[in-house]
Amino acid sequence: MVLLLLAQSASAGTYTVSACSPTSSQGGWQPIDTFPAGLAVGNMCGGPETGPNEPQGPTDEGALFAEDTTNTTVDIPNGAEAGWDFTAPTGTTIVGLRYFRSLHAHQEPNLIPGLWNGEGTTIESCPATFEDHYECSLLNNQPPLLGPMSTSSLFFGVRCDLVASGEYCVAAAPGERHAQADLYSAKVTLSETAFPTIGAVSGTGWSGGYLSGQVPVTLSASDPSGIAGVEVRSSLGGVLASAPQSCDYNNAAPCPNLSQTTLMLNTEAASDGSQTFILQIRDAAGNLASVTSQQVTIDNHGPAAPTELAAALAGKEVLLSWADPTAPPVPISSATVTLCSTVCLPSSTVSATGPVRIPAPSTPGAYTVRLSLTDAAGKTSAPATTTFTVPVPPPPPAKSKLKAIIDSHGRLFVSGAIPKGLGRVWVCWHSKRGGRTLGSRCVRLHVKHGHIAVTFHLSGRARRGRIVVTVAHGRRMLARLTAIKSRPV
Repeated sequence: MVLLLLAQSASAGTYTVSACSPTSSQGGWQPIDTFPAGLAVGNMCGGPETGPNEPQGPTDEGALFAEDTTNTTVDIPNGAEAGWDFTAPTGTTIVGLRYFRSLHAHQEPNLIPGLWNGEGTTIESCPATFEDHYECSLLNNQPPLLGPMSTSSLFFGVRCDLVASGEYCVAAAPGERHAQADLYSAKVTLSETAFPTIGAVSGTGWSGGYLSGQVPVTLSASDPSGIAGVEVRSSLGGVLASAPQSCDYNNAAPCPNLSQTTLMLNTEAASDGSQTFILQIRDAAGNLASVTSQQVTIDNHGPAAPTELAAALAGKEVLLSWADPTAPPVPISSATVTLCSTVCLPSSTVSATGPVRIPAPSTPGAYTVRLSLTDAAGKTSAPATTTFTVPVPPPPPAKSKLKAIIDSHGRLFVSGAIPKGLGRVWVCWHSKRGGRTLGSRCVRLHVKHGHIAVTFHLSGRARRGRIVVTVAHGRRMLARLTAIKSRPV
């Protein structure tokens, strides 16, 4: 028996490929039989991982097996072999093996069951040497065999190797067997120093600009052991997509490669603002490769609401002022103003920064101002609100009940009713023509029973102008009227 353990090579990452019991999978092991006339291989996996109890001797039950046949008399040529080969994918190296097996040889020293590496070095064998009375039995009544190594492939089975005299391996008598190798379970550890290769990455989520919601990214990636997972995260923190792949660790290359695979990135998982995305690819051995996107800006929530909103009525306009939020994720492009009373008036778009003026409503009443901001990506903030009031205009002055009449003799009669409760009033007249004053006079009257009556004698010169009469109580104007000439009767 020979058990050769080689130094394990340095590696970036490892993964383990399983085969045979308790499943029926042959895993990454492939059958080889160079002389079917005298040798045989088969798969009877499915029993216990450690193999069946063998008090009666070796058995193929529950194993990937290789042996010489029991029904042939054909001699087996030197170099012929039958068994199971495990070849590491390009870019990987076999660095360890954990396995349960049985090896048995009888009478023929040149037909050897065992395990060899890809360089032809014997890792374990069980030749039927003369010292063993031409028999070797290594049954599976032991813990798992463990062995670090560094090789590109493994071969488990039987080989005709003329280590003793003869020109060939002699066939066994009918019903008998010279060599038998049973592999009940195997876990091959592979090291991979290669890193995943990332192909072109494209899509809305990778090309820069303003992003929100779910955005696609399409990628291709390959690796000797396949791609075990993909993750996209933001440089500001937050995982936008995580896509573990379906891997079968019964295969030497357990994971699939990716070709034009599309992921949907959830931008809600990252903060609003300028950032980059990091796409990270992980292979079956845990090796990582990454690539970074162009600068992008996430804008899911838009700008914050404006602050310090104030509204003031200025004649027929409303003056609005406010403060924009500091450092919004996307520049603010405009503001929208809506005035609401019992109903809301049509909204209007105004400058992105205050102050601004808008037409005042014509209907008196209390109004609520709602002002929201819109950024360059089209996202709108929550509104800020304030109020103002359009006052009810003062009632127009009542039509005067006073009369000012000039008779044919040049007398000016002023009489009529005035508001109640007044004691004295001033009654004045003045005459103007072409901007020149031709005469004027004022008298102070006692009000009797809410009426006044006074007569002025106008000069001929004053009668040539336009005569205006005013009635006032202190500074309060009660009436202003133009005197008219009475018609002749």
